[in-house]
Amino acid sequence: LTTILQRIHEKSHDMKIDFFITLQKVIEHGSFAMAAREVHVTPSAVSMQIKSLEKYFGQALFHRTGQNVQPTLFALELSWSSI
Repeated sequence: LTTILQRIHEKSHDMKIDFFITLQKVIEHGSFAMAAREVHVTPSAVSMQIKSLEKYFGQALFHRTGQNVQPTLFALELSWSSI
């Protein structure tokens, strides 16, 4: 866990803060569409931000089940470390 958190801290400095806010809202709502409404962007923009984070960290952040999403353990750790 410590190694993961160190890697998150080192890598996250280059990412936009908006992406982490979006990540937290998706975790909170369990939905890209609901998170999009709260951060005032389109669901497509939310999807692109999450994909950017996934590519940057090399890990999936959500388990997608239809319209709903469940955060992975990594997403929760990433969210907690960015607060």
